[in-house]
Amino acid sequence: MLPAGKKWVLPVGEAQYQRELARLAGGRRQEAAQVETVATLKCEPTNPYDCNAVMIQVDGTVVAYLKRKDALAYCGVLGQFERAGIITQCEALICGGWDEGPDDRGHFGIKLALASPDAVAALLA
Repeated sequence: MLPAGKKWVLPVGEAQYQRELARLAGGRRQEAAQVETVATLKCEPTNPYDCNAVMIQVDGTVVAYLKRKDALAYCGVLGQFERAGIITQCEALICGGWDEGPDDRGHFGIKLALASPDAVAALLA
């Protein structure tokens, strides 16, 4: 887990991973999900859209990507961790997915509790 001083980071692309997020959250229900979990962050230099892409996985399943700006900030230090054989994980919260009928259904999302890139880099020192 990463050190204190975390902030919530909202990734992108969850719309493509609704089935996976629903499975991880235990399915839709009337009340919005609030499932605490652990996310793994991995650089994806072969991503055809962004060579600095950072994928987010929960239980080995891709559920989102960091926003380009955040990926650029974190990719260098995550790459250093990966080259050292260290898996980078953080606290995460799968939320949303409520179902109060056909006109009131929410999408699932995920929030990451990340320390700043500088604080993460300090772990390598």
